[in-house]
Amino acid sequence: MQGLTDLSNVVLCGTGSKCLSTNIGFVGAKDKRLIEMIRYMTTSYNSATVINPGQAATSLAQLDILRGQEGVDRRKKVTENYLYLRGILESKGHTVIGIPCAIMPVFIGNEVISRLVSRIMMDRGVHVNGIEYPVVKLGQARLRVCLLPQHTKAHMDKFVQVFEESLEKAKVILEAEMTRYSEQMTSAKL
Repeated sequence: MQGLTDLSNVVLCGTGSKCLSTNIGFVGAKDKRLIEMIRYMTTSYNSATVINPGQAATSLAQLDILRGQEGVDRRKKVTENYLYLRGILESKGHTVIGIPCAIMPVFIGNEVISRLVSRIMMDRGVHVNGIEYPVVKLGQARLRVCLLPQHTKAHMDKFVQVFEESLEKAKVILEAEMTRYSEQMTSAKL
């Protein structure tokens, strides 16, 4: 997908927690010396355990699905959902980051606003995680919207409605709290 042809200086890292529904992960590289260094020098590797047979079997079964027509259909539907939701959000002036995939980062900027939006949406029954510093640069907070092939246009329309209402409410809350704080600081100086 990235168009890489020379893998000599590439380290691939992956996890099965999303598309394979398992707790497996991997690190791979063409340079066997790098793999040996990772094996012996990484503390997380030293305390890692082998995957159990159930997780291995689940991962293999999920890979069979992903490699088959069902996997093709699911990826196509997620891409359609991504493009639909991105189109609506951008038409309303919101910034969506990245390329079509199952994870859609919606730019917020302010960490406090992002955290408030995520919480308000959760209270309204819409689960979305905020991503903020230090995971992203300071002032680059965003929501991490996870799209599924099972999502319908009605689900995504509801997401947009709840998101916009939550964003406005978060801005009002922050403004009110900043005003209250400023007033407290002014009276404390007197």
